[in-house]
Amino acid sequence: LTLRTSSGINAEYGVRAAACTVLAILRVDREDVVNVLRDRLTADADVEVKKASTHALLMLGLKPKKDASLIAAIKDAVKKLGSKEAILSSIINADSRSSAMLDQTETLRSRELKNIC
Repeated sequence: LTLRTSSGINAEYGVRAAACTVLAILRVDREDVVNVLRDRLTADADVEVKKASTHALLMLGLKPKKDASLIAAIKDAVKKLGSKEAILSSIINADSRSSAMLDQTETLRSRELKNIC
């Protein structure tokens, strides 16, 4: 069992909090570990785990309040989009609109060039 796994959602709150603290004491700042610490900061129901995660991120030289607000904003945006299908549809529609705008721009440029010549 790794410290990163111990800091995850399935461990008891005391184990999650202790794992967060130990990861920071050991200065483990790999991306996957930092992501777990950030996740505990925003998603964990236990206050002690959130405190330990906040302290761990601070010890690693990161800004947990900024991280928490950014992660919360991303989660809210994803919730608003809904299902995977809705997200994909939104991306495809945005791409289609961009393509249509590029086509219109190209058409206008062609007309302008014909008028100039």
